[in-house]
Amino acid sequence: MGLEEEIGLDGTARVHGLQRDKEPDCSYRPRILPAGRATKWPSMVVEVANSGSQNQVDADAHWWLENSNGDVKIAVTISIQRTGTRRITIRRWETIGRPTRANPYITVIKLMQEVNIVRQPNGSITTTGTAPLRLPFEKVMLRRPSMLLEGDFLILDEALKELGQEVWEVQDH
Repeated sequence: MGLEEEIGLDGTARVHGLQRDKEPDCSYRPRILPAGRATKWPSMVVEVANSGSQNQVDADAHWWLENSNGDVKIAVTISIQRTGTRRITIRRWETIGRPTRANPYITVIKLMQEVNIVRQPNGSITTTGTAPLRLPFEKVMLRRPSMLLEGDFLILDEALKELGQEVWEVQDH
């Protein structure tokens, strides 16, 4: 079975949290979950702000990571800046352990990666930050790689530039 068959697109499936309900712009989970893992939460969510606030999508990422009790492993935010310097900012957020003597199980939400796709005044597209965008295999698939060819999902520089081109073509029409 290839990874295409192993990963499920949950899309915008609504999740009921303690304080409120929320729908991601897109979400994923493995089709076969580890023993004891509930189906309520996806392993990865994507939140998008089209000319919206970077702060809002970052807050959305925090909500997913905080409210899922560790079930959501990755939250990706995509913020599209349409005015001034045209830019798409992609951020990968994760929960990491920060144990203390008083609480060995404490976790914090950390920005793990940021990639910017920038449309230059001459129309060329560049990337800045830490490309390629890396999605850790174990956090998406909820298992270790089982074959030599399995590893982190990488969205390479060229694919990021193509994404930027497609977004701006749609927005220009």
